Amino acid sequence: MGAERTYEGPQGDVGTHPHALVQRSFAALEPRLDEILRRFYAVLFALAPQLWTLFPIDLSTQRARLGRALRHVVNGLDDADTQAFLAQLGRDHRRFDIVDAHYDVFGRALLITLGETAGAGWTAEVAAAWRQTYAELADLM
Repeated sequence: MGAERTYEGPQGDVGTHPHALVQRSFAALEPRLDEILRRFYAVLFALAPQLWTLFPIDLSTQRARLGRALRHVVNGLDDADTQAFLAQLGRDHRRFDIVDAHYDVFGRALLITLGETAGAGWTAEVAAAWRQTYAELADLM
């Protein structure tokens, strides 16, 4: 991850770069990632039960794929390879009739799950960093 990056926000506020906050919070959660992803899918299907039709009954392989993708993306947030990976992932998902609304509900479910599982580490600043970063990633897809 390198040195802690700072940035100037839209209101001229200076703070830790959102990607660094996301990476730091993800590192704290990563040892519990399987548990978190189990919770994520429960939240996702509670928000949008119609999405069940897009997934297999047994989600173990899907959880493993999502876990690998999250690790790859979060750890490489500023890498060009990650941007290319996300663009391809978005093209791949179009085969399954994934539309913008699906990215919205996926993002909501992810943020709810992270907020529920991160404990005291889920500050307003970390939540904002995840929202901003997820929006950037979803746009790439």
